[in-house]
Amino acid sequence: MNLYKRKTDGETYAIKQFTIDNNVSFTGLQQRAVKEVELLTIPPEHDNIVRCFGSWRQDNTFYMLQEHLKGMDLFEYYET
Repeated sequence: MNLYKRKTDGETYAIKQFTIDNNVSFTGLQQRAVKEVELLTIPPEHDNIVRCFGSWRQDNTFYMLQEHLKGMDLFEYYET
Protein backbone atom coordinates (compact mmCIF):
# COMPACT_ATOMS: atom_id res chain seq x y z
CA MET A 1 0.00 0.00 0.00
CA ASN A 2 1.33 3.42 -0.95
CA LEU A 3 0.12 6.89 -0.04
CA TYR A 4 -0.38 9.59 -2.65
CA LYS A 5 -1.38 13.22 -2.31
CA ARG A 6 -3.72 14.65 -4.94
CA LYS A 7 -2.28 17.86 -6.37
CA THR A 8 -5.61 19.62 -6.84
CA ASP A 9 -6.71 19.61 -3.18
CA GLY A 10 -3.91 17.99 -1.15
CA GLU A 11 -6.07 15.00 -0.11
CA THR A 12 -4.12 11.85 0.72
CA TYR A 13 -5.22 8.51 -0.72
CA ALA A 14 -3.95 4.97 -0.38
CA ILE A 15 -3.33 2.88 -3.46
CA LYS A 16 -3.23 -0.84 -2.88
CA GLN A 17 -1.65 -2.86 -5.66
CA PHE A 18 -0.60 -6.36 -6.54
CA THR A 19 0.82 -8.12 -9.54
CA ILE A 20 -1.31 -10.45 -11.62
CA ASP A 21 0.36 -13.47 -13.21
CA ASN A 22 -1.15 -13.80 -16.68
CA ASN A 23 0.14 -17.38 -16.93
CA VAL A 24 -2.04 -18.52 -14.04
CA SER A 25 -5.82 -18.77 -14.05
CA PHE A 26 -7.76 -16.31 -11.90
CA THR A 27 -6.40 -17.03 -8.41
CA GLY A 28 -8.05 -16.84 -5.02
CA LEU A 29 -6.05 -13.69 -4.24
CA GLN A 30 -7.31 -12.02 -7.40
CA GLN A 31 -10.89 -13.07 -6.66
CA ARG A 32 -10.61 -11.66 -3.11
CA ALA A 33 -9.27 -8.36 -4.46
CA VAL A 34 -12.22 -8.00 -6.84
CA LYS A 35 -14.64 -8.87 -4.03
CA GLU A 36 -12.95 -6.33 -1.73
CA VAL A 37 -13.50 -3.60 -4.32
CA GLU A 38 -17.15 -4.60 -4.67
CA LEU A 39 -17.72 -4.57 -0.90
CA LEU A 40 -15.89 -1.31 -0.22
CA THR A 41 -17.65 0.66 -2.94
CA ILE A 42 -21.16 -0.37 -1.85
CA PRO A 43 -21.51 0.68 1.82
CA PRO A 44 -22.55 4.15 2.94
CA GLU A 45 -19.83 6.39 4.36
CA HIS A 46 -18.86 5.22 7.87
CA ASP A 47 -15.99 6.20 10.17
CA ASN A 48 -14.95 2.57 10.67
CA ILE A 49 -15.02 1.41 7.06
CA VAL A 50 -12.34 2.34 4.53
CA ARG A 51 -13.96 3.55 1.33
CA CYS A 52 -12.79 2.36 -2.07
CA PHE A 53 -13.12 4.94 -4.84
CA GLY A 54 -12.33 2.61 -7.71
CA SER A 55 -10.00 0.06 -9.16
CA TRP A 56 -8.19 -0.56 -12.40
CA ARG A 57 -5.76 -2.91 -14.06
CA GLN A 58 -2.72 -1.70 -15.93
CA ASP A 59 -0.55 -4.29 -17.62
CA ASN A 60 0.04 -6.98 -14.94
CA THR A 61 -0.87 -4.83 -11.94
CA PHE A 62 -4.25 -4.46 -10.23
CA TYR A 63 -4.80 -1.17 -8.32
CA MET A 64 -7.37 -0.07 -5.73
CA LEU A 65 -7.79 3.61 -4.85
CA GLN A 66 -8.82 3.79 -1.19
CA GLU A 67 -9.48 6.34 1.49
CA HIS A 68 -6.48 6.95 3.73
CA LEU A 69 -7.32 6.78 7.42
CA LYS A 70 -4.81 8.39 9.74
CA GLY A 71 -3.57 6.43 12.73
CA MET A 72 -2.50 2.84 13.16
CA ASP A 73 -2.84 0.20 10.51
CA LEU A 74 -4.51 -3.08 11.41
CA PHE A 75 -1.21 -4.84 12.16
CA GLU A 76 -0.08 -2.05 14.53
CA TYR A 77 -3.47 -2.18 16.25
CA TYR A 78 -3.20 -5.95 16.64
CA GLU A 79 0.28 -5.64 18.20
CA THR A 80 -0.87 -3.15 20.89
